[in-house]
Formats: sequence, structure tokens, C-alpha cells
Amino acid sequence: MSRNMKEKLKQYVKKSKLYEYFAEDIYKYLYHKKYSVFGYKSDKKALLSYRIIPFISDKNVDHSNTDEAKAIARVLVDIGYEVDVFGVQYDKDIDYSKYDIIVGQGYPIENSFYKNYTGYRVYLATGESSKYRNYAEMDRLRAIENRRGRLLKPRRIKKFPDFASSTLSDGILCTGNGTADTYRDHFDGPIYQIPVTVPNKVPPVNNEKKVDKCTPNFMWLGSSGLAHKGLDLCVEAFHKIENKKLHICGPFEGDFFDEYKGEINKNENIEYHGWVDISSKKYENIVDECMFSLFPSCSEGESGSVLTTMKSGLIPIVTPETGINFSEFGFGISEPTVSDVLQAVNECSQLSPQKIKELSSKCSKYVSSKHIIGKYENKARKAILDIIE
Repeated sequence: MSRNMKEKLKQYVKKSKLYEYFAEDIYKYLYHKKYSVFGYKSDKKALLSYRIIPFISDKNVDHSNTDEAKAIARVLVDIGYEVDVFGVQYDKDIDYSKYDIIVGQGYPIENSFYKNYTGYRVYLATGESSKYRNYAEMDRLRAIENRRGRLLKPRRIKKFPDFASSTLSDGILCTGNGTADTYRDHFDGPIYQIPVTVPNKVPPVNNEKKVDKCTPNFMWLGSSGLAHKGLDLCVEAFHKIENKKLHICGPFEGDFFDEYKGEINKNENIEYHGWVDISSKKYENIVDECMFSLFPSCSEGESGSVLTTMKSGLIPIVTPETGINFSEFGFGISEPTVSDVLQAVNECSQLSPQKIKELSSKCSKYVSSKHIIGKYENKARKAILDIIE
């Protein structure tokens, strides 16, 4: 593609709404890096290998790592570094000699181990170790094949290498409860826990309205990797349930919906809404009909989608692998089976209106105070300073 044509395409993407549907793929192709973000110049230089979109577009993308990427860059600038940002899949040559520190994940940090680079490295672990998460997804897909005779496509296998960066870096920043344990069998350096953030635009809980309705309905909110995130278990469970409803908010995956179209299309107690904007009235309406957030995922760092619903007052019913600290205001799913999901759903449905109100309020207050960008930024700053000092 000619440079002129590429520039025209960039301008078209900025003006259009294509980013809403194909953002990562489009920007990965059009943009690879951005130098001196925030316009700050310094003799000390940092390379941030993470999401590139927040630095080249003001379009609002509904994911916590949009704000978190900017927060990491702000931390590095505050410490005194000029920051260049590279996309995680940028695998071309980089002049590492000019950088004093590399923070992030993906090819830019991974490839630095095979070059003559002597500065600091901080690996950003936004999920479990690759060997854990990749196996966990395949194990779930194999379980579906055993139950139904069909092997679905894996959707969450990591798309870039991280073996060296998750093993040999000077420190790791990770999210979620238990995530650090998945790195400990191959990393003996310092690991710092930082919180996943929830956007301010997520509507807070409306306790009185919810408790008055007291409908035992459930919401599954997630992104790609429907089987990875346990939607299969939820659908099969609600196929056997009456007088309760499952609201599905997430992307369409052809093989999954082809396999589960019978349960989804023929059951009145299962409703698929597609992708739902968390700042929209539609999201608010769905949340107002529900009491619980159901999410039996096999591997997360700390599930942003569950935290989002918790801020809106939904009580989490989750597997430990979601990374959510649910002991004070939620419920666990012991094993990733249809029977265990059924058991958890039925038990939670017996809660009194007063208990629901109490837990709902706790969820919203907890997320609103703990999972905010200021907390993320402060913890990231302390961790990076500890590593380099």
C-alpha cells in the first residue's frame, strides 16, 4: 500500500466508527508506534509495549486497559522518562540502545532479551501465565467436546510470546487474586499486584429499584472467548432452569452459536443481546432486571467485566480463576461443571431481599473505591520505583 493511500485510510478510520468493531486489527495494521507521548522530552527514555490505540485516537474503547495504558505512560513521565509506545505485536527491529527501561508485554519487550539491551524490564501481566491460560482454555474446549461431541475453536490463546519476559524481567506487575501464583514456578523476582480499573461511565447501583423488583435474573457480560469465559456452562444450566432468566451480553462467535443455537433460540429464559455499550441505556435496563453476575471463566487476570457489573450492583457468582475477591460479597463456583453452576444459581436465588440489598451495596462500594484509575496509577508508580531504585 502506498504511503498516500495509507494516510487516507488512517484519516477515514479516525472519522468513521470502524474502531468500534475492528479497532485492534485496523490499528495494528496502520499504526505501530508513537514517539514522545504527552509531548514530554527527556534524556532518559522508556519504551512502553502495550495498547497503541489510546495514544493515537481519542475514540473511547470500552476496555479498562485504555485508561490503564495511559496511566502507565503518565507514571513513566512523572518519574522523568520520555515515553515511546509500541503495539504489542510490533515485531520489527527496534533500537533498544536508547531506552533505559521497558515496561509492558508483547514482542517489543520479548525481543529485547535477544538484543544487546541492558536496561530495566518490567513485565505487565494482565492475565495468568500463558502456560496456565492456554491449557485452561483447551481443557474447557475438550470438556465441551466430551459433553457434546464437537470441538470449538480456541479464541484466547496468547498471540505473542512472553516466555523470556515473564521469566527474566526485573519485576512483574499483575492483576487479580492468585494470578501471581501462576508465574511463581518460573519467576523468582518481585511481583506487584495492581487493580483492574472500571470506567467512570459505568452506572452505579440503584438499590431500591432492584430490591423492589427482586427478580432472580442473571447477567453474563464478556468479550471474545465465550467457552473460555464459561458461557457454555451458563447456557446448559439455564436450559434446565425455570422462572429465572439469563441475559447474555457479548460478541457473536459462529461455531459457539451454531452449537448452542437450540438452547439459546428456543428458551424464553435465555436472551442474547449482542455486544452492549456499558454506558448505554440498554445496559442500565438489563442490569435493572438482574441481581447476579454469572461468570465461570477458566482464566483471567482480574475480570473487568465482572467488576463492571459489580459496580452496577450485581452480585458475582464466579470461579476462582476470574481473579475476583468474592468472599465478602459474592459466591464461588467450586468446579467448572453444569451441575455446580446450577447449584450456585439455585442457592443464590434463595437470598432474602435484605441480603441482596446488602451484598449489592457492598459490591458497588468496593469497586467504586478500589478499582479506580488513581489506585492503579499509584500502585504502578510504587512498583516501578521499587524496581529501579
